[in-house]
Amino acid sequence: MQELELMIEAYRQLYEIENKLRLIIKTNMVQKYGDHWVTILHENKNEEVSHYHELIAFFGKYPQVLPHFSPHQRKKLMNLTPIRNKIAHSQLINETENKMLEECYRLVMKQPINKRNRKKEYYSI
Repeated sequence: MQELELMIEAYRQLYEIENKLRLIIKTNMVQKYGDHWVTILHENKNEEVSHYHELIAFFGKYPQVLPHFSPHQRKKLMNLTPIRNKIAHSQLINETENKMLEECYRLVMKQPINKRNRKKEYYSI
């Protein structure tokens, strides 16, 4: 793959990752806390969580509302941060970084917007 095509595809994947994470967060937080969830939780006063590392941190901070990723998966997504920064600042990524991006892309894209925590249910016989 030529450098330009590689970087165009990397930027597209990154764009889709970040927007899907924002959609998951906003949808689930509004569903749980209402339209003013940011103010209620004393978070950033911006309606949108803006930085990539903040997006990932939300899943660890509110796992009861955002059970989409395991701790291992969140670590993998957080490890994407330096690659994300290279892409955002038009620095060429290498093949290993591209593979990591693709893995994170697949991980995020397969997640549903709403995901319920699985609770063990016990039935009496």
